[in-house]
Amino acid sequence: MSDNIFVQVELAGTALEFLQEKLNHLRQSDDNLILELKSLYNNLYLLKDFLEDSMKMRRKNKVLKEVARQIRDVVNEAEDTVDMLVSQAAVRKSRGLSGKVFHKFDYSAKRSLKLQIKSRGLFGKVFHVFDYSAKRSLKLQIKSISKKVKYISEDTKDFGFDALLKLDEEESAKITKVSKAPIVEDDYVVGFEDEAEKVIELLTRESDELEVVSIVGMPGLGKTTLANLIYHHPHMEYEFYNRAWVYISQEYSRKEVFLNICGHFAKPRDEMYKMTDENIAKELRAYLEIGKYLIVVDDVWTEDAWDDLKIAFPKNNKNGRILLTSRNKRVAKHANPNVEPHNLRFLTLDESWILLLRKALGTVECPNELRQYGMLIANKCGGLPLALAVIGGILLEKGFIQQKRGTSLEDIAEEYLGDLVDRNLVMVGDRRVDGKVKRCFLHSFVYAFCKNQAEHENFFQEIKPFDQDTYSSSNYALENYGRISIHSGVSNYISSKPHGPRVRSFLCFSSEKIILQAEDISAIPRAFKLLRVLDARPISFTRFPTDLVQLVHLRYLVLSSDFKILPAAISSLWNMQTLIVETSSRTLEIKGDIWKMIQLRHLKTNASTSLPGPLAKSRKKRDDSLINANLRTVSTISPESCADVLARASYLKKLGIRGPLAELLDTNGASSLFDSLKKLDSLKLLNDAFPLPPSEGKLPGLPQRDKFPPNLKKLTLADTRLDWVHMSTLGLLPKLEILKLKDNAYEGESWKAEDGGFRALKVLHIGRTKLVQWEASAHHFPRLESLRLKHCSNLLAVPLGLADVSSLQIIDLYRTSKSAADSARKIQQHKIFMQGKSYKQTTKSSEFRLSIYPPDQDQ
Repeated sequence: MSDNIFVQVELAGTALEFLQEKLNHLRQSDDNLILELKSLYNNLYLLKDFLEDSMKMRRKNKVLKEVARQIRDVVNEAEDTVDMLVSQAAVRKSRGLSGKVFHKFDYSAKRSLKLQIKSRGLFGKVFHVFDYSAKRSLKLQIKSISKKVKYISEDTKDFGFDALLKLDEEESAKITKVSKAPIVEDDYVVGFEDEAEKVIELLTRESDELEVVSIVGMPGLGKTTLANLIYHHPHMEYEFYNRAWVYISQEYSRKEVFLNICGHFAKPRDEMYKMTDENIAKELRAYLEIGKYLIVVDDVWTEDAWDDLKIAFPKNNKNGRILLTSRNKRVAKHANPNVEPHNLRFLTLDESWILLLRKALGTVECPNELRQYGMLIANKCGGLPLALAVIGGILLEKGFIQQKRGTSLEDIAEEYLGDLVDRNLVMVGDRRVDGKVKRCFLHSFVYAFCKNQAEHENFFQEIKPFDQDTYSSSNYALENYGRISIHSGVSNYISSKPHGPRVRSFLCFSSEKIILQAEDISAIPRAFKLLRVLDARPISFTRFPTDLVQLVHLRYLVLSSDFKILPAAISSLWNMQTLIVETSSRTLEIKGDIWKMIQLRHLKTNASTSLPGPLAKSRKKRDDSLINANLRTVSTISPESCADVLARASYLKKLGIRGPLAELLDTNGASSLFDSLKKLDSLKLLNDAFPLPPSEGKLPGLPQRDKFPPNLKKLTLADTRLDWVHMSTLGLLPKLEILKLKDNAYEGESWKAEDGGFRALKVLHIGRTKLVQWEASAHHFPRLESLRLKHCSNLLAVPLGLADVSSLQIIDLYRTSKSAADSARKIQQHKIFMQGKSYKQTTKSSEFRLSIYPPDQDQ
């Protein structure tokens, strides 16, 4: 797979684009050292043209592949040089040495060090802080790289690529560009309808004890796809209110699996994360001993793995069902020797052809000029659904990632992700309430390919469970890798003092919290000086690692901590785009001036965060341009920080405020808090009156409708303790689509919806409340699609009038009264009657779904 010419060229092209962007900033300077970089930059343009031409080739060429590999290597070498150059300059500046040591070599250095460090500004001035010998060394290094580039450029001229790149005109004439229909996720896979019915029949038949039903077949045959179809089948959703899905694979954590299952039924308590596997299994088993449930245990590799997990599933509950998928028939027979596993079949040629058309063209109609080639491809896939889906996705659209002007980075990223989903290269796990992808994953075959390819190209390396006693060669192993991740043995790994000179990303995915020893807190920034991405969420830092501010290339940083203050030095990370801080403290103070961080797009914290106060008038006059046009997310900040932040972040799209909101929101109509936020579409208002008791933090009301952001689509309220009469204000917000009323957002026993409101609302979530009577009809929520009620234990009934809302697809109830559950079932029956569907008929996911957690005790 790694010999694929397109893979080699894509990798080289991507590396080249990153380097050119960086050099484009550097070449703005007049420093004589930069003249060498300018020459390198110009020579790289020749390579870029060559790569663009080579991508047009439709035949494999070993020479071309080797040239692409050479280009990638030399570009990576150049990028390492540039990044290390900038990093060393930042370290010298932070130590305060440059002004003295290099005084006699460059007088302009004094002036440079007094300037505020900005993104492009630092690149322009960074070389002044190097002494003569350092500059000379760098010049030689850059010249060496430039020579390599020239050699490659000269070689490409001798290969006769003009002839190679010409396509046969007759062959090209046969290729017709087909206008494709929009691709949507399939509600079923071709040839699986009858398969699903057979397995559903096994799962719903009577039994005297826990029933385990297995689906077996070779990788790529569609075991997970079929299980997913069954899991979301309306009949299964009706039969099993308690459902959970866990993915096992070859490597898994038993504790994580058990916590995952618990999380489908109720949020695990904090203390559960500190419990042993056996104790968690004991609690889960006690929960599953009563009621009906369906748990999908996906991709079990061995009999030992099943034995390891089955302790959590009580055998004496005849209403319990396990749907197990495995590529090994022995595993299925071991799990239940009394029931023959369901063996998946291969697709027929006709089914293969239909599936390929749907994946590649979004239709079952095929232009005549493509039919011959398409049938050949379908036949070559050998009836394997995964092969057909992936090939169809690749055929869907080739020229993959394109920079688009006037489009935000976030929108481009979502578009790319959607494209990968359409190509079946990425599978959707969960979606957000607005339909966007929340969790995604790769099929095991695609994952294995990507992982092997990434390791082969030194792009990415996954560190296996680390044991310092048995593995001490980490330094050598990391010398050439650009990105690494680690799942377990994190403390041992970090204490081994790793060294990764080329590492750009370090991702930690441990399922347990890690407390580092004091001497290891700065180990990560010392080990990986060129980091751009650091996700250290499972690692709890007892103090801020001061060396972290020397990682000037950081773009994405996630920290978990116990500290209450983020030091002023954080603002020296001028490349930062996303900063996420999770702390056990109720409050967080950021000393740094975030307005210096002009690349910052997302600032997220879980505490009430205070930022530096209003700037001095003199500075405001001098630097009025410090309004951050890039900032898109700020959450959650304290009310006292709002005025200055919102005045300087008029392009915000997401805002979260946590603290005593009564002092912030003017309910008399005079509030101008949100006046500058014309683009804001998501707002969280989390009331926290601490140290006063929560009851004293009750809000008297809400600002008038015209004082809310005009384009607000999503609103979340928590602990505001408003009266239900104030819902009329929210109902008048013209573009509001998602409304989440979390715990104690509203108080009172009665809510009567008013006419003329919530004309655009699609999603309504109501958390813990004392609500008893709720009166509403389809007239009040004409576009409602999803309703979730959580801990509404006093509510007598879900309004039956909602049954007439034609768009309503989902009702989720969690810990509600039996009478509320009964009313929801009546709505379900009405919807099914109106749709003229029976439970056992295969239906699309757009039709009604009811979920009740936990199920009533008498079921």
